[in-house]
Amino acid sequence: MTRTMPQIPQIFSYLHIAPQDLECAELTDSDTSKLAEMDELLQRLLEDREAIEAWLGDPQEDFGGETPKDLIFKGEYDEVLMLIKAWASGSFG
Repeated sequence: MTRTMPQIPQIFSYLHIAPQDLECAELTDSDTSKLAEMDELLQRLLEDREAIEAWLGDPQEDFGGETPKDLIFKGEYDEVLMLIKAWASGSFG
């Protein structure tokens, strides 16, 4: 039986990392889904790659001054995704 590799979300290229470089390198299907949703929303909300990279590296007050990239590195995908969803719905910034 051949096992197919899950599709890796584009967000990793914006972070300039490989998935295995995350502290929680064992990505579940749920994690991959959350990262893919972040990627999709960010591409819709921001104009280009540079804007996405800048936002991911920008300290956020809602994250106690940490950047979205910091939280993603630590595997705290839910927090980042919730903020992006709030932004997409118009209830943030």
